[in-house]
Amino acid sequence: MLGIAMRLFATLALAAATLSPAQGAQLIFAYGITGTCDELSVDGTDITNACRDAIAQVGYDDDRFGVIAYAGDKIITFSGSADTFFEDDLEQPVDALILTTEGSAPLIVTARGTCLHGDIFAGRTRFECTGKIKGSEPFRLVFSTDGGEPTDEIAQ
Repeated sequence: MLGIAMRLFATLALAAATLSPAQGAQLIFAYGITGTCDELSVDGTDITNACRDAIAQVGYDDDRFGVIAYAGDKIITFSGSADTFFEDDLEQPVDALILTTEGSAPLIVTARGTCLHGDIFAGRTRFECTGKIKGSEPFRLVFSTDGGEPTDEIAQ
């Protein structure tokens, strides 16, 4: 878990500079979440086999959020703003994917989609982020949490 936490801190520093750079947004929460990565594809390419069994969820004071998945040396951030409730789930629109490979600058790609998930503090839930980038290439993350308490990465 320490390796995941160190990777998360590096990701958070990078995300802070890329999610809302013009506004200088402040990070207000960052949770490490464990479970099972059921599916991960980006730009139409299935990378589920490399997907790690941990994600992060971050939020900023300008209402932007990120759901961060890890696959090998890649970090994929599903980024958006605002949120609404859909039945018992939180629905967050995705307007960008931030694609980072260790040692490279992040690539911010315009996207259109949603992340839908239940309450991460109420036990097991599922994250499902779906949509398209570059006008037509699909992305998808399906992650089932293990029901454990999320780790508050800011308090660490």
